[in-house]
Amino acid sequence: MKLFPCLAATSLLAATALGIAGETAAAGPKADTGKLKIEEDFADPGVARGDDGLFYAFSTQSDVPATALAHVPVARSATANPTGAWQSLHTGSGARVDALPNTGAWTMASDPLLWAPDVSLRPAGGYLMLYAAVPAAGGGHCLGTAAADRLGPDVRFDPAPEALLCGPQGPDGKTRGIIDPAVFVDTDGARYIVYKVEPFRDGDRSHWLPSEILLRKYVDRGPQGLEWDGDPTTILTASLDDPEDGQLEAPQLVRHGAHYVLFYSAAWYNNPSYYTGYATSTRLTEGYRKSDTKLLTSDVQQRATTPRGPRGVRHQDERPYDGCVPGNADQLSGPGGATVFGDGASDYIAYHGIWSCTGGDLATRAMYVDRLSWTADDVPYIG
Repeated sequence: MKLFPCLAATSLLAATALGIAGETAAAGPKADTGKLKIEEDFADPGVARGDDGLFYAFSTQSDVPATALAHVPVARSATANPTGAWQSLHTGSGARVDALPNTGAWTMASDPLLWAPDVSLRPAGGYLMLYAAVPAAGGGHCLGTAAADRLGPDVRFDPAPEALLCGPQGPDGKTRGIIDPAVFVDTDGARYIVYKVEPFRDGDRSHWLPSEILLRKYVDRGPQGLEWDGDPTTILTASLDDPEDGQLEAPQLVRHGAHYVLFYSAAWYNNPSYYTGYATSTRLTEGYRKSDTKLLTSDVQQRATTPRGPRGVRHQDERPYDGCVPGNADQLSGPGGATVFGDGASDYIAYHGIWSCTGGDLATRAMYVDRLSWTADDVPYIG
């Protein structure tokens, strides 16, 4: 089996050694206004607890402002309570802290379009980052890995030189993108990565393939990297009909009681139709049933959208483009990209919501955090 090396890194470095003018600063701390935590563009938050006991969130690539692109922006909780205030981390010069300034030799240098970083504690110590990025040759996203020794406000991950995994071939002979990787550790210590395979669409509906959620077991070999242990298994498939419209993404798998609970986002991410749902099973690799109850939905009213593509056909890389509706501190719009995490006593969920729109299309997304609770039958709910 091929090994995918994760380069060890010293992640808490002095600011001057990082070439940063002054110490790491924060936009805040912002006064706690409830579930809204970061108003700055912060999509698909992945959350991990740092060595200082605080929680750190890692965002999809942001070029807002355009002069300060960060591949992986970082935020942290002001205290050990993740439902309290959070801070968006900035350098002394005002730029956003970037946890992955070097995205790896395998990625497109001009714009890797890095999405949905997931950070987890490794079994032998240190931290693993999974992420999706466009490869140097172009085409659909592939998955990559990066490593850090410690996790704190000046964290920097070192990327592996090769992609971890690229997607399967589509009906057109091109590689389907894979995105939104996340680590799942079962109660026996076995480790898995869950991820999305992008849908395929062309002008002939009979060719269409919905997105799929796949699960694959791996072994963490420390400095030698990750080693696959078996083939991937499809555990959930999107419906081509509404409300999913062929789109399931941002999978997060947890074990609660006797059930495996697979959280996911569904529909198109740039308008209020986007929501967070979940599916449950008593078996890890099969039998997941989607709940009729959505976990997170929009509070704002949805606008009519216009599909892109010839004669209104939506393609694999296209989406309705004029239905964006911004949310605010009290009203959610398009909640998704969620991460489930805990502090040893309680569970929480971090997610994004549409925050601003430009010309009817998505501009920025804010980060929210809620407490996640469970019924006696392992059914999750907010509150």
